[in-house]
Amino acid sequence: MATVHPKKTGMKQRGFLLLLFLCGFSVTLLAQGTPKTLLWRISGKGFTRPSYLYGTMHTGDKRVYYLGDSVYSGIRNCDGFAIELDPGEMIDSVLNIRENKELNVAYRDALTNDMVKKDEGYYRRMLREMDSLIIRIRQKYSDLTPRDIARLEKAYRRRYRNNMNTTFDLYLFDMAKRQSKIVGGIEDITDQTSLMDELGNSFDPDLFIKNQRKKYVDVTEWMVINYVNAELDQIHEFSKQSQTPRQVSLILNRRNDKMARRIDSLGSIRPTFCAVGAAHLPGDSGVINLLRKRGFTVEPVFSSRKIEPGDIRIENSIKELIVVSDPDSNYTVRMPGKPTSLTAISNKLFVKTYKELSNEIMLMCGVYEDGNISKTIDKEVDELKKFFSRYDIKLYEAAKISRQSLEGYDISFRNTQGYMRLHLFYRSGKVYMFAIGSKYKDSLQSARCLDYLSSYTMRFDNQRTQTEMISFDSPDKAFRVALPAMPKKETISGSITYTKEDVTLFSSVDTKRKINYLVLLKEPFKGFYNDFDSSIFKSTHDALLRDVAVQNSAEEPVLVDGHPALKTKVRGIVEDKTTVIHLVSFLRHNRFYTLTARALALPGNEEMFESFIGSFRFLPYLETGFTEQTGGVNLFSVMAPSPISVLAGKKKEAGRNDYYAYDSCTAMSYGITSLALGKLYWAENLSALLEDQSRVYFNEALAKGNLYGTDSLVYKKTVFNGNSEGRELLLKSMLNNTYSRLRILHNGDSVFIINSKGDQELVTNRHADQFFDGFRFIADKAGNQPFVSKTANLIAGLQSRNEAEQKPALELLKNGYRFPAADLPQMLNALLVDYGQTGQGADIPRLLGGSIVPHAGETVLAFIRQQYPLQKNKREELRLVMLEMLAASGQAPAYQFIGECLANDPPAGNSFQQVFEHFARFPGQTAALSSPLLSRLKDENLGTFIIATLALLIDSNQVTYNSVRQCEETVLSLAKKILHTYQENNNEKTQFPHMQAILDMLVRNPEKQSRNILGDLIKFRNYNLSLQVIKALAKNNQPIPVSLCDWFMAAPQQRVQLYDELARMGKQSLLQGESANQQSFADAFVRMYTDSDIGESITKYFDLVTIKNAAVKNKTSRFYIFKVTCQFRRGAEYYTAIIGPFSTNDAELSIPDGKDLFILYRVPFNPKETDNLFNDFIEKANKIE
Repeated sequence: MATVHPKKTGMKQRGFLLLLFLCGFSVTLLAQGTPKTLLWRISGKGFTRPSYLYGTMHTGDKRVYYLGDSVYSGIRNCDGFAIELDPGEMIDSVLNIRENKELNVAYRDALTNDMVKKDEGYYRRMLREMDSLIIRIRQKYSDLTPRDIARLEKAYRRRYRNNMNTTFDLYLFDMAKRQSKIVGGIEDITDQTSLMDELGNSFDPDLFIKNQRKKYVDVTEWMVINYVNAELDQIHEFSKQSQTPRQVSLILNRRNDKMARRIDSLGSIRPTFCAVGAAHLPGDSGVINLLRKRGFTVEPVFSSRKIEPGDIRIENSIKELIVVSDPDSNYTVRMPGKPTSLTAISNKLFVKTYKELSNEIMLMCGVYEDGNISKTIDKEVDELKKFFSRYDIKLYEAAKISRQSLEGYDISFRNTQGYMRLHLFYRSGKVYMFAIGSKYKDSLQSARCLDYLSSYTMRFDNQRTQTEMISFDSPDKAFRVALPAMPKKETISGSITYTKEDVTLFSSVDTKRKINYLVLLKEPFKGFYNDFDSSIFKSTHDALLRDVAVQNSAEEPVLVDGHPALKTKVRGIVEDKTTVIHLVSFLRHNRFYTLTARALALPGNEEMFESFIGSFRFLPYLETGFTEQTGGVNLFSVMAPSPISVLAGKKKEAGRNDYYAYDSCTAMSYGITSLALGKLYWAENLSALLEDQSRVYFNEALAKGNLYGTDSLVYKKTVFNGNSEGRELLLKSMLNNTYSRLRILHNGDSVFIINSKGDQELVTNRHADQFFDGFRFIADKAGNQPFVSKTANLIAGLQSRNEAEQKPALELLKNGYRFPAADLPQMLNALLVDYGQTGQGADIPRLLGGSIVPHAGETVLAFIRQQYPLQKNKREELRLVMLEMLAASGQAPAYQFIGECLANDPPAGNSFQQVFEHFARFPGQTAALSSPLLSRLKDENLGTFIIATLALLIDSNQVTYNSVRQCEETVLSLAKKILHTYQENNNEKTQFPHMQAILDMLVRNPEKQSRNILGDLIKFRNYNLSLQVIKALAKNNQPIPVSLCDWFMAAPQQRVQLYDELARMGKQSLLQGESANQQSFADAFVRMYTDSDIGESITKYFDLVTIKNAAVKNKTSRFYIFKVTCQFRRGAEYYTAIIGPFSTNDAELSIPDGKDLFILYRVPFNPKETDNLFNDFIEKANKIE
């Protein structure tokens, strides 16, 4: 408990201060007429001798220390003494909290920092809450003063604090201890810590204001006076009005009942003097009354006089000291009582501490190891001095001493908490430390401290004892592992992580060998799905190694309980200590596990790591029962593992509702999503609707060309849920081993997507079948709304000036509006409406045209034949849209009309890009346009478009170059414009319409003028321009200048890019120059990937070590092995890199796009290990699917 001095507290929070000063956490309900005494005798009910109950106040005000003579005699006549909490247990708890924080700082904090959203609006939100609170209070109290508001603001901010002061209690505790009483606590530390968890940070501003207006002007003074006068009724009256009913229930009644039971037990063992907060005593629910109800006689005890502190001298009767050592018996020392052990992950603090709280003397001893047997005690003290200077610790003296023939130091210093004296020795990698500390410098010269420093004996060359591991089972997380002690369990909720993952950490410490063990588990937060990919291995390992300066690391595939896993061995520096760490990560369905062991680099530690990792076993999942659940306000029922919940934390989309059920045993979520069909949605029938919705998740037409999405279709089938027909799809991600199972059903104006995602076994097992097959609509709302034409509504929306009405119509049009054939006249007439030339209106005619194209035929062509000439000089953009529609149709009559229009009446403007794109889809129809196009070569608006189209026809073998040579003059003119553009601005971002087509045509022209222009373009050092020149030369089988190749391929990335571009054309054999060899491309790949792994800013050197052939997937390939030198600030480090597979044919220079395999072994380069690393690489390569 922290100390609060009343003089600093002033008028703060009267109600809560009474809670602190009178009972630690308590309030009470007083009985009227309570005798004015704080001491009560308990007798009867089998007590052979009386015990005593005494009311204390948690303060340091000297007036409360004037004890009555009966208090001294009561303590003297009892064999035991107990206060609310055993101070030793309290210290253990505080230090263990610190210990756990230290142990997990490299784990939990790093993960939290990486995964948890930063709440940037926290302080602004607090200010808004404060403003809102003050407004409410002002409305209720019209006469609030500025002082009232200031007090309210301060109290509101302090609601998160837990300030305690227990000085007086400890004074009594130490008095009893010096009389050799058996001392302890009435409550457990968990009673109060769990109480604070329940109370939380609640704050009642109205109650606070009311208390401010009572008669108590100075709360602290008022409480001290009433306590000294034993006015329990007055205290009760104040307390009763200062706390909420919930506070009374939690911090009074529950604790009082336990206190009464424990006092009963303690008094039955031995007469015990029990000291508790005074507010616990009176009232119907007070300890006095509760003891009487248990059959005891409880009587007030009065004193004849009060005695000034110090007038009665109590001799210290502690005669025997206990011998203290560490688990490995590195030392022995004598202490007055049982010490507290403290361990820290930094490996700098493995100590035992004993603190006498009354006189604030602390005794400390310990050993820590850093494995550096060459270090001297002088070096250790130098490091300590640097630490002192960094943290503003004042060093008084550092004198050399000798003990047991070992040289050491006697160091005295002061920090913000007091004075310390430290004896420090160093031998064989171990630091021995024995320290005394106190708030007061003089106390360090007390007999207790000096006797302690003379009592220690160091034992050298002791062997560390072996830790016996225990088996730990986690049935809910389905695993078993051996640990040195029962682990501490911590969780990070997926509700606050941006990855939507629940993270659970099980940490355990081997205090003998100073090894820290961790089992880290990630699983999807309820309502979300597992989408783990390979990046989770790296991100998790990076987080766990955040505090480590890695010197070297090595990865290897291993098996953990039969499951493939990735093991990483790391050696690095943690707080100036050489540390070894093993991490093993693996997946089991929806859970990602990482086992971590870390310790100093000492002999035997890594063997313990292997024992820990080898002990891991998976347990069977606990069985979850699926029962019928309803959701969507009785809209549907389903067999599910839990009640149906609405998914929170996801951005709400209009017309969308997400529901889920969660199986905590497998961390599997089962989802149901309802999507409202738009008011303008139309489908021809139910089958068309289901197929339409299926295409949202998997477009079979596009997928055949492997162009769509990252999922492959395992199956699609027709299903029935009751009378509802649906479609079910099973998709497999091509990025990882995740499967998605979807079932699409229609009901009323919505579609329902029943869904699950995860490992194939979990999405297709019997539980998943129960969920998918058990879904039923409770209310069948299936109607014909989606099957009624919406064209009239769509057109009305497009023509509306109301953005709210126009926007949904426009969005539907952008997604490809479909309509019945009977609505074609409406759509064609809508095309003629002028929607404006700016903003979204300018897009509407083209979007309408795109929706009309599927209905192209005689009707559409006749309409355009009629309207095209009528729109001349009125709607030129509409005339261009009409040509785009005809070009998109691919129909011969349409192309015939396009030819007529381009030859005789082309639309104004020069943006024919979409027409050209449609021409590229139908080169056979476009070939008929060559004559009309050639007739318009002089048209400046059409020239670039015509040359691009002619180049397209030549590439698709529809026409020959000689048949269109009359375009050469135009090509030369356009090429000169390109040359001029780059002369004006030689920039990688410079663009010219259809430049590749123009260059293709320029290269085909053998005339001198063309050669000259091409030569000038080649001189530019511009990657974008040069790549297009090289492609034009290659396409026409013309040699690529060596100087151009050398310049372009000097950079590794451009080297690989150029090869890939030419390989797609089948022209890679045209490459020549210094870099046109396989080793050069191996070097390029290694440089690219090493820059990606280590960072471009680090200087690197690459030396070819050897070239090896090996079989991968039954095909013999060539691999290049490099030594990589990285110039880090800490010094040079040397790694091994392997790249391949290259062809064994030297003429094949590079690796086919997407087939490259690379690994960088970040372990010290060793030529003798090259073969082993290469074999490991080939083994990994053969395991890749």
